[in-house]
Amino acid sequence: MPVLVTTRLVKDRVLATSAAQRRLLARTVLNVGQKAGLIAFAAPSDRLVMLFGGDRTQVSRTCRDTTTALRRRLKLPLPFSRAWFDTLDEHELRSTARAVLTQWDTDPYREASNLPDLLGARFIGRYTIANANHLLLRRDLLSWWGLRRIEDGTDFSLLPEASAAAMGLGELVGRTADVVDARRAAIQVGRSLGATHGRMARLLHISERQSKRLGQQQVDPALLKAVELQLGLRQDALADATERPLVGLEDYLRRSGADSESPLAL
Repeated sequence: MPVLVTTRLVKDRVLATSAAQRRLLARTVLNVGQKAGLIAFAAPSDRLVMLFGGDRTQVSRTCRDTTTALRRRLKLPLPFSRAWFDTLDEHELRSTARAVLTQWDTDPYREASNLPDLLGARFIGRYTIANANHLLLRRDLLSWWGLRRIEDGTDFSLLPEASAAAMGLGELVGRTADVVDARRAAIQVGRSLGATHGRMARLLHISERQSKRLGQQQVDPALLKAVELQLGLRQDALADATERPLVGLEDYLRRSGADSESPLAL
């Protein structure tokens, strides 16, 4: 039976106060939650709400592992309070998923949730698409996010942030596999938009030789799409509608092959 879990820090302390912290929180929840069939999650302010499709015993263990990992990785000074579990009927799943995914505070890109993953705008939690495929339509997710417009991603200066967000990284620093994957995707998206290897090298603080090498390597198409969507989201947030033409997000997704009326599967 599906299970809804709610927990929060004692004294109602805020879980994540920056984009980097929200991305680290999301990576942690998504990594640990996969084994219990995570469908949706959000962490507005001081609480963490997770919807699972797994059995109660596995969900309980996963919740414990998640809060333990969050305390360590986010360096939280306080423990989590005792979690609240609610077993759901199948007919309650869609309304509950909506309730989870529409809880917001100061998180403009919904990074402390898996809404970006469900829309293909983040790579690390793409497995939740299959878990939620029978529940949600893209049209619903766009409406729940409250997005109205997004422009084509052509602002090269936003690529480092867009690729970091697509991989759930605070920044593109180091040589871990995820950082290299994000750089590789940023370069290939930038090149497709006309950026030179010299321009990409400067943006990513690497050599032009590295840019050329990474630009020739294979990249998962889902990651490229996530970077493109993150680039568009950020460009839209900065755009002045009176100066630059905008295009609807649904049109953008449809042109990339994802109909807003279709199930979530990509």
